Amino acid sequence: MSLMSPSINRDGEGAHPGCLKPIMLVVLAASITVAWWVSRGGDVIVQRGVDIIQKVRSETLSSYWESGPVTAAYLITNRKGRSTGWVISIRQGTTNGYAGAAWVKGKDASRLEEWDVRADASASEYEARPLLGTPYPPVYIELAYDRVAVRVGGRRTGTVVTDQAPGNFIPAGTFEVVVRLAAEMGHQAAFKAIPIEKPIYADRVQFRSVTMTPQDPLSVVVDFDRPKHRRVFHLDTDGKIVRIEDPATGTVFSRTSIRELMGRFPEVQRLVAGTM
Repeated sequence: MSLMSPSINRDGEGAHPGCLKPIMLVVLAASITVAWWVSRGGDVIVQRGVDIIQKVRSETLSSYWESGPVTAAYLITNRKGRSTGWVISIRQGTTNGYAGAAWVKGKDASRLEEWDVRADASASEYEARPLLGTPYPPVYIELAYDRVAVRVGGRRTGTVVTDQAPGNFIPAGTFEVVVRLAAEMGHQAAFKAIPIEKPIYADRVQFRSVTMTPQDPLSVVVDFDRPKHRRVFHLDTDGKIVRIEDPATGTVFSRTSIRELMGRFPEVQRLVAGTM
């Protein structure tokens, strides 16, 4: 006696469609449930990002920063521990908030970043300009009360686009504060930013997702898209970033002193002397 296919009866006719309906309904219900949970999980981490930005706005940046000048220096090393570049940043209080600048010298590119932000983080401006012959156009990003404008190129000839800023958009200059608050929250949170590598795509502002996953109160894994990469940020007990690791490339940013950088890089000496 041969075994019979479960979908074919003795007369060779297909199984009755009514037998499949309960199964199809169960599969459909399960798919909808999974999609709902995935969507809900995404909504939760986005809302956490919104909550953190709202916390910065309500408490104002003066809750995290002093008004006096603050300088930070980082040495960039590769997987073998060899020096490949440096970063020097400075921040100072202003009449309406804070302003800062960062000089970034990497292996393949150099740029100057300048920014200012209102104390309540409701408005900010950011500009990145290439240095030392780096073949990239300047980028300007302005946030003004939930609207963002992006310009690539010069003030007169550049391309400008605008868009609504998401509620979890990170204002210029506040990334360190946001990382600190994400670490303190202890739960994954999602944010939006604009990649300076390609801030405009198809005549629209290109927002990138920034997902922060705390490992402990002093370290946060940050996943970026557009382009996709991961970095691990380590903080000290004051909430300052002291080390940044790129697991994929082995690149490390280690907090150091300007004096240390001056001893390694002649251009830092010129920068400090005001001739760069």
